[in-house]
Amino acid sequence: MRATGGSDLGLGELKDIGQVLAGLKEGKAKEYTVVAVLGGKDSGKTGLINKFTHGTWEPTTTTKRFLDIQSGSLDIRGKKIQVVTCEYAGSDEFRLVQKTMFPPTKSVPVKCMLTIDLNRKESQTDLLQVVDSLVVPRLNSKNPPESYALVGCKADLKKNITPTEANSFANALSEKLRKPIQYVETSAKEGKNILVAFELAITQGASQK
Repeated sequence: MRATGGSDLGLGELKDIGQVLAGLKEGKAKEYTVVAVLGGKDSGKTGLINKFTHGTWEPTTTTKRFLDIQSGSLDIRGKKIQVVTCEYAGSDEFRLVQKTMFPPTKSVPVKCMLTIDLNRKESQTDLLQVVDSLVVPRLNSKNPPESYALVGCKADLKKNITPTEANSFANALSEKLRKPIQYVETSAKEGKNILVAFELAITQGASQK
């Protein structure tokens, strides 16, 4: 399992992700998947994605974009998969417009990466608010998310959410979203479990087909 070359598509305000997928097809990508990355404000989403797509980490500030799209590739069991990440900003001010853009595409099944900041217990509440606003209303639609993974971010700092608490939270989310949800701890700064997190989000869906 390894990630290769990432590129920022520069489409932070894109309203039709179909253009991105069409571009991937033109690039002759054999297989691709879309991962929606959700979480409250400052949950660690941006650092996680940047480490995956660019292989770099630096302190990030709160984004002013309601949706940011990037692309990278991942080798899973010898198969190269192009991964389109759709990061939904955690600020409440963006929620109304985000509701019209989730899931980000109707042409490809979407996986969800649910993020929490391990240093702040309130990040679990923040994530629940995002889930209730964006995900729950889509559960009975024709195009609900295919799968989910819970990702604890910033494991390199002092943790205020224990693995036991995080796994219990994952079980609660699993009941709410009616899908099995596994938990993994990550650190974008140290590069810990970044690829594992993305593989988990992607293969969870594949295992349910």
